[in-house]
Amino acid sequence: MPAENDEMMTLRDKANVALGYTYLQLQDRGKAMEQLENVRMDGLLSNKALLVIGWAYSALGEQEKALVYWSELQKRNVMDSAVQESLLAAPYALGMLSANKQALLQYEQAIAVFETEIDRLDYSINATQAGKMIEQLAKLDPNNEEGWFWSLQKLPETPESRYLIQLLSSHDFHEALKTYRDLKYLRL
Repeated sequence: MPAENDEMMTLRDKANVALGYTYLQLQDRGKAMEQLENVRMDGLLSNKALLVIGWAYSALGEQEKALVYWSELQKRNVMDSAVQESLLAAPYALGMLSANKQALLQYEQAIAVFETEIDRLDYSINATQAGKMIEQLAKLDPNNEEGWFWSLQKLPETPESRYLIQLLSSHDFHEALKTYRDLKYLRL
C-alpha cells in the first residue's frame, strides 16, 4: 500500500518492525531482516529496526554485520531504549568475536553511560517530586489560553525536562496542565 503522508509511512514502519520482531521470534531471520530493512532510517522506529537487524545477524553468527548496525545505533540519543540496549549488544558481539579487550572497554563505557543516566534520573525524580517542573511549566506563557502544544517548543531548560518529552506531548498531560493553570489563575 503506498504511503502518501508521514503518518502512513510511520504506520508502515511500525508494521515492518512488528513483523520483523515476529519473524525473529519464529527463527526466520531472513524474513525478519527483509521486513526491518523496509523501515525508514530517519523514521521514529529506525532505532528499533537497527537493534533487531543487529540481533538477527548476531543470531546467524554474523557478529561483524551486527556490529555495523549497533555501532550506528550507538551514535544516537542515549535516552532511547534501543540505543541503551546496543551499548550492551555491541560488546557482546565483540566478546563472541574474541575481541575481549574491546568488549571490556565497551562494557566499561556502557556502565559509565548508564551511571550518568541514573544520576540524571535521580536528580529529575527529586526535582519533579519537589514540584520544580510544574512550577516551571506553569510560568510559561501564562496569558495564552489556547494552543497547548507550546510546551514541546518551549520546555524549561531543566535537567528533569529531558525525560518528560513523551509525557508532555500527550493530550492528557496538556489537559491536566491547563486545568492546573486555570485553577492557579482563579486562586489569584
